[in-house]
Amino acid sequence: MPSHDSKDLGDVALCGLFLLCPAIYFAVLADSPATLVLVGGGLGLSLAVRRPLPRTTRTYVYSGVMVATLAVAVNQLFEIETRRFFFLPVEYYTPILLFLGVALTYFDLLDTTLSAIVGCALLAMMVNGNTIAVMSPNTRLTAVGRALDEYHLFYAVLAAAMMPLLLLLARRADRRHVQGNGAPSFPMRRAAFVAAAMAITVAGALGLRAGALALAPRLRELMQHLVLGYVRGGDRGVIFPADVDLWRTVPLKDPAASVVVLRAQGNGPPGYLRGRVYTQYANGRWTAPEGPTTPFEAEIPPGKLTYTVFRAPATPAAPDPPRFNILPTVALRSDTLMTPGSTVAVETIADTLGADANGILFAEEWDAAGGYTVRASSENPLSAYPAPTPDGSLADAYLQLPENLQAPLAALNRQLLGERADAAPAARIRAMNTWFAGHFTYALGQRPRPRRDPVLQFLEEWRRGHCELFASATALLLRAQGIPTRYVTGFVCLEPHPFGRYWLARLGDAHAWVEAYVAEQQAWILVDTTPAVGLPTGQPQMSWLAAVADRMRLFWKTTLAQVKRGQAADLIIRGLTALGAALLWFVAHPLRGPGTIAALVAGLLVARRRRALARAGDPLPPTILELKAELAALERRLAAHGLTRAPTETLRQFAVRLRNHPAVPEAARLDDILDLYEPLRFRADPPAPAQVREFADQMADRLRQSPS
Repeated sequence: MPSHDSKDLGDVALCGLFLLCPAIYFAVLADSPATLVLVGGGLGLSLAVRRPLPRTTRTYVYSGVMVATLAVAVNQLFEIETRRFFFLPVEYYTPILLFLGVALTYFDLLDTTLSAIVGCALLAMMVNGNTIAVMSPNTRLTAVGRALDEYHLFYAVLAAAMMPLLLLLARRADRRHVQGNGAPSFPMRRAAFVAAAMAITVAGALGLRAGALALAPRLRELMQHLVLGYVRGGDRGVIFPADVDLWRTVPLKDPAASVVVLRAQGNGPPGYLRGRVYTQYANGRWTAPEGPTTPFEAEIPPGKLTYTVFRAPATPAAPDPPRFNILPTVALRSDTLMTPGSTVAVETIADTLGADANGILFAEEWDAAGGYTVRASSENPLSAYPAPTPDGSLADAYLQLPENLQAPLAALNRQLLGERADAAPAARIRAMNTWFAGHFTYALGQRPRPRRDPVLQFLEEWRRGHCELFASATALLLRAQGIPTRYVTGFVCLEPHPFGRYWLARLGDAHAWVEAYVAEQQAWILVDTTPAVGLPTGQPQMSWLAAVADRMRLFWKTTLAQVKRGQAADLIIRGLTALGAALLWFVAHPLRGPGTIAALVAGLLVARRRRALARAGDPLPPTILELKAELAALERRLAAHGLTRAPTETLRQFAVRLRNHPAVPEAARLDDILDLYEPLRFRADPPAPAQVREFADQMADRLRQSPS
């Protein structure tokens, strides 16, 4: 049984076996042998170190730091297969719980410690159950037999194995608090309950496996839908699909419009973030024909293990390009990365990254929680994607017009251009902006009538509508003038945080605009004819309290992204560097520095003097300390027989309880020894050294006597 001077190896071994069950399951399902090695190594070292750690603030803090460090190291230095889990980030929760349980085995295994270890193991096993049915072969821990194919049964067997271990731990805890004669009886009802629970666990796993395999994908979809629906308040305006339907009616007010979808850090706002580009229009619908993507060149920065820098082909690396650190929230559902048109490189966690012909970025196995950092060629928030050059046959895709729209669009162009029909493209675009601003208004809720193109209804009848109608009309009118255009959707990120150097985009900031190719400039430019009332204002939209809460969310998101990208060490170094610079600035001042140093030295001297006076104020005499040491040695001998004193138990109460153990000399004679000890310990004057030696001899004589 545990004592203050040594741990009980039986308790440590049982706790180790209990922790190994979730560790084995996680190692197999997450393909993470490193986690199992660290757990097993930590438990082996705990068995070798017999003396428990003292329960102090320092040991608790150091243990917590070690647990957090190992959990981060497992995720950053050793790849973990995360695609086999859903909803919960098991790759973070399980290692932390397992390492915390191992760390607790280094302390006294009191009931509270055992309860904490059991809780860590059970929570880790519960989190491990967050497994989906899509399995691929392991690449690191390959010798797993059929554990991956039969992971439901594998989980059930390990969970069932934990039950008798839990029963044994409970039985050992019972032994410490026995009050009756002899050894405690084995609780048969508890054993029967555990046996029944084991049988139900294994039988249930076998019987429900087929249904679980079919239910897992649906459950995953349901949980994602519920979570996203709760966060967004709906599904509208989040996903930019492969086509845009102008026949649908945009609601007058969306209750989810204020939900934040991404946050961007940088020296300025990123502005227009492109999500999708569409080039083909017919019967009120924009589509984006599928085409090949050009892969970005991948480069892993020195010293980084998790994230990759993807650079656009034939793009030279600028010495100090503008950077935007973009952190999406769970409310943003998109299969593309939201980026400015001037993007030349992206830092993110993904297997591959590529761009289609219009600069829309698609990533494979992208970790959205890690965010991404965009390197741009320009800080202009109105930048357009610079490629391709629409000449020859390539121009047809950007000049396509349905036959039924050509004549009415030509008539409208004559109306809006007048004498400027032969002007340069840039002048005609300015004229179009003026025409829309003077003759059209922004409004939601327009309901198109069937059998007539919604763009024509907007241009010729309503002259009021939302951004999709303004952008569609602009793109088609410019095409009718021979100017190549493309229809773009995304978010406008211009809203500054009230007291933080970052910008936000909300669901209500989803927008549509046009990119037009101006031949005289040999460049694509951004064209947005939506009236100002329909554009994101770029004004803060949150209260002081909401701003504080959002700043805390950003801190958490940034920390998580840096951990995922392997930048935790960089963060610590930068923090220490900043602290050092601040201290240097403070100390280097001719008055502030020396004065502060003198005050600190004086404070330390005063504190040291007070501590010395406190120690000298009421010390125990040396002979009393020797007397207590003799009795402490006796308690250690009793602990070797499994007899320990409870923290709230007096020595006399302990002696009364030990009368039930007459076969142990130390227990049988404790009453007599206390009769000798108490008069010496609690007398008015401390005993003489000779009296202490006499007490030690008398105690030894009594312990040598046979118990009666």
